[in-house]
Amino acid sequence: MSPSDDAVVSTACWDEEGDTLQNVRRIVFILGQSVPEEREIDGLDPSFIHVKVTVGGEVVGTARMNPQDGHIGRVAVLAGYRGRGLGCMLMQELHRQAHALGLDHTHLSAQLTSEAFYSSLGYVRANDRVFLDAGMEHVDMHRRV
Repeated sequence: MSPSDDAVVSTACWDEEGDTLQNVRRIVFILGQSVPEEREIDGLDPSFIHVKVTVGGEVVGTARMNPQDGHIGRVAVLAGYRGRGLGCMLMQELHRQAHALGLDHTHLSAQLTSEAFYSSLGYVRANDRVFLDAGMEHVDMHRRV
């Protein structure tokens, strides 16, 4: 499915927009997937690059990347906006950011249920290990930038 015509992806400043981004993540991860709040709110956000996607001016998705090593995480799109290509938009923006930083790859720990999504973006499993994170099965994946 193609992205919504009025969807806009951009970089977000944590100091200015952190509460809004955290609210999206709270809905998706804490309320939607029962991730413990202390696991979701890890204190690392100020040092990460954040991107957001808005529809009609409302922030409906977000993701972050460690600029030092290209680790992507906290990819979240509100349930009512899934299946519209917004997650792809977030990831493509992070890939552009990684390239601009001179990183040669990005990597992430994907929920097993999201492995096909990341595979469609060129990610491959780093190994055969399946592990639990916040009670959900995950796999490590990576992609050349």
